[in-house]
Amino acid sequence: MTTPGDPTDTSIILRPLEPASGQALARDLVLKTRRRKGLGDQIAVSKYLDDEFVVSFLSCTTLRCQQMLTTRQLALSASGHSDLLG
Repeated sequence: MTTPGDPTDTSIILRPLEPASGQALARDLVLKTRRRKGLGDQIAVSKYLDDEFVVSFLSCTTLRCQQMLTTRQLALSASGHSDLLG
């Protein structure tokens, strides 16, 4: 099941005690979950990735590079950070 909307869209304004509209539903769900777990409202995947990985990800075009990224994704899954795989 997918939830409509973009959970990272900061232009969406959510009001307390009001149900979220269609495209704001994903953002509402993510923020309520993060608050329940004691996390901040900012969704920053970059704090879990080092700069070298981000640069290599953005410039990745070869098969070897894609295999490296797949290995990194498996490591994130195994470490319990599978939510960052998006």
